Amino acid sequence: LSSITGVPIVCVSAASPNMYRLKGSWDRFIIAPPYSKVYIKFSEPIYIKDVNSAEVMEGYKILLQQKLISLFEDLLKIVGK
Repeated sequence: LSSITGVPIVCVSAASPNMYRLKGSWDRFIIAPPYSKVYIKFSEPIYIKDVNSAEVMEGYKILLQQKLISLFEDLLKIVGK
């Protein structure tokens, strides 16, 4: 959709010193208790261009995964986890 519209994708991640992970969650969902301090970090805009093959799409998929992991790891350092 981003390649069709020209609208960039911005990755977002959040973490809290008090966060906990739901047991048995298929997506490793994290919850912060009410009134917790939550830190949020955004990536730079990522423009998806010229998706003309499955290989190019896979490359963008990997890029987005790496950005999300990097954002979350940076936040974990900030919250001390």
